Amino acid sequence: MNILHVISSCEPKEGGPIEGIKQFYNYYKKLSVNAHILSSDLKNSKWLKDKRLPKVFATGPKKFNYAYNPQMLTWLNKNINKYYSIIVNGI
Repeated sequence: MNILHVISSCEPKEGGPIEGIKQFYNYYKKLSVNAHILSSDLKNSKWLKDKRLPKVFATGPKKFNYAYNPQMLTWLNKNINKYYSIIVNGI
């Protein structure tokens, strides 16, 4: 089973949502669930190297204060059928 978490950023300073994903990822591995993250981070963001994160598809940069990123929608349109469930985090 494939699960996708959508989040504006994996930056730890942004608080709870990304920490929640890290905690879920521990359980996903035990249950053989494939988890991925779609974020508006830049591909070279240092926090994406955190080993506690599942694979991250970084589509940044984000625009404006609300992390608007049209590249996320493009990515979702191409890949949405690969996932059993999509969880939008941090709304």
